[in-house]
Amino acid sequence: FTMVITANGILKFCNRFVYKTSQDLVYYILFTMNELEIEPDEIFLKLCGNINEQSEDFQVINQYLNNVKISPFSH
Repeated sequence: FTMVITANGILKFCNRFVYKTSQDLVYYILFTMNELEIEPDEIFLKLCGNINEQSEDFQVINQYLNNVKISPFSH
């Protein structure tokens, strides 16, 4: 997955991660937030791609972060 973090329209972080489990995915998200000193209540997470609200990835992320939304993705 590719993680992009912006603040006030400015790119703060962009990196690509390979993960096998939903726990790996949430680890990368939380680790990056910690390194950038971003609190969980300060972030609005938009997910796009092959994910929906019933997927395990979404469910696990949603356990740690409150502001998680699925965003439509078009090519």
